[in-house]
Amino acid sequence: MNENREDDDFKIIEDENDIVPIEDPLDEEEEESASSRMSHTKMTIRKNDNIILEEKIMKGVKKKKEKEEEKEEEDVEHKKFEIQDVNKTIKETIEENDFDDFDMLNMQIEDQVSMNLGNSTSIRPYDNVYLTVFVNEDAPTSSEESSMTEDIPDIRIHDAYIDIGANLTDDMFHGVYHGTKKHEDDFEEMMKRAENAKVLKMIVTVGSLDDIPSARALCKENKGILFHTIGIHPTRCNIFEEEGEEKVLTTLTQCLLGGVATSTVVAVGEIGLDYDRLHFCDKQTQKKFFIKQIKLGETHTMPLFLHLRNAFSDFYHILKEKCTFIRPVVIHSFDGTLEEMNALLNLSNNLYIGLNGCSLKTEQNLLVAAKVPLDKLMLETDCPWCGIRRSHASYDLIKTHFQDVKNKKKKVNDTKMVKGRSEPTSIIQVAEVIAHLKKIPLADVALNAYRNTVKVFFTSSTYSSDQSSNSSSSSIMLL
Repeated sequence: MNENREDDDFKIIEDENDIVPIEDPLDEEEEESASSRMSHTKMTIRKNDNIILEEKIMKGVKKKKEKEEEKEEEDVEHKKFEIQDVNKTIKETIEENDFDDFDMLNMQIEDQVSMNLGNSTSIRPYDNVYLTVFVNEDAPTSSEESSMTEDIPDIRIHDAYIDIGANLTDDMFHGVYHGTKKHEDDFEEMMKRAENAKVLKMIVTVGSLDDIPSARALCKENKGILFHTIGIHPTRCNIFEEEGEEKVLTTLTQCLLGGVATSTVVAVGEIGLDYDRLHFCDKQTQKKFFIKQIKLGETHTMPLFLHLRNAFSDFYHILKEKCTFIRPVVIHSFDGTLEEMNALLNLSNNLYIGLNGCSLKTEQNLLVAAKVPLDKLMLETDCPWCGIRRSHASYDLIKTHFQDVKNKKKKVNDTKMVKGRSEPTSIIQVAEVIAHLKKIPLADVALNAYRNTVKVFFTSSTYSSDQSSNSSSSSIMLL
C-alpha cells in the first residue's frame, strides 16, 4: 500500500465494508462535519499504522469483485437461455413453414438475431440442415466459463459442399465412354454418393445448345439440388457463325429467362477463351462471342461462369474493358500464375476463383492455390474430368480415398466409383489439398467456399417470385 497517498481521497461510509472515492461536492456544514469525522479517522488510522484503512480498502475491493463475478454468472446464464430461445425459434419457424428445400431459407436471421446475440460464430444442425447460431463475441472462452454451451454443440460445416462445376450431362455418367457402352447407367448411384458426402448442391455446366435440354431435365428431376448455367463454351463458338448470331443469342436468352423463372439457371456460362484448342474455334470468333455473352449476362443481371485457358492477356483486357461486374464473376478451373490471379482479382471485388483437380497439378499450381483468398474461393470438380491423379503434385496431400473399379468391370448396383472418372463426391479431395496448403482446418475451407457460393449463385434474386416471397417471410439464414 502506498503510504504517501492522500487520505482525504477517500471517505468511510456507514457500511464498513465499502470505501468509495468522494465524488459529490459538499456544502460548508457538511464539509465541516465530514472534516471532523475524517480528522478522527485519520488519528485512528495513524495510531494503527494504517492497518484499518488498508483492511477497509481490501474489503471494498473484494466486495466489488464478488459483485462483478456474480453479475458475470448471471450474464452467462442469461446468454444460455437467449441462445436456447433463438434455436427454439429457428426450429419452430422451419416446422411452421414446412420447407421442402431447407437451403431456400432466407438470409435474414442475421438481422433478426445479431442485435441481441452478436456475431455468427458456430453452426448447429437441424434435420440435416446447417443453421447459424449467433453467439455474443464477448462470450466466455475458457473451458469453465463456456460450460453453459455444452448442450449446444459447436459444429462447423466441415463436410458440406456445393460443386460449382459438374458436367453431369456427359455420357460417362450413363456408362458410355467415347461412344462405347462400358457399364450400366449409374447416375442415381453417383447422386447418392454425392448426398452421402454432403455435396448439397451441384451446378451443371452447360457449354452448348445441345446440353440445355439434358441439363434442364436433370434439374427438374433433382429440384433444389441441381442447377445449371446457360452459355456457349469458347471451343464451340463456331455455332454462332454456322447457325446465325441472332438466332443463337435469341435461343440462349429464351433458355436463360425460362431457367430463371423456374429457379434452375444460376449463371451465364461456361463462356470465355481457350487458346489451347484453337483447332475447334479461332481466336477472333472466341473473343467476339465472349463479349456478346458477357453482355447477355449483364443485361439479365446474372453471374458469369468463365473459362480461361492459355489466353490471359486477351481475357484480362476483355474483362477490364467490357465487363461492368454488376454481378459476380467466377473464373472456374483456374490454373494461371499468381501474377495473373492477382491482376484478375484487382479488377473487381466481385470476382471469384474456382479450383478443382486441374488447378492442382503442378508445384506452381499449388503455390497459387495457397494464395487464393478465402473470401474469393469456390470449390468444384469439373467432373467427369479434372480429378486429382497420382501424377499430380497434390496427390500426396489427399486424405480421403475412394474405392473404385475400372469402368468395364463395373456391375449393376456396384456402389464403387469408376476409376479415373471424377464425380461430385471428389470435391472433398480438392478441399483437403487447399486446407493443407493454407495450413488451416478443413472446416474453414469448406465453410468459406460454401458461403461464397451461396452469396454468388443462391441469393434471393436467383429464385422465382413465389419462392422468394416464401423465404423472405422466414427468419432463417441460408447457408
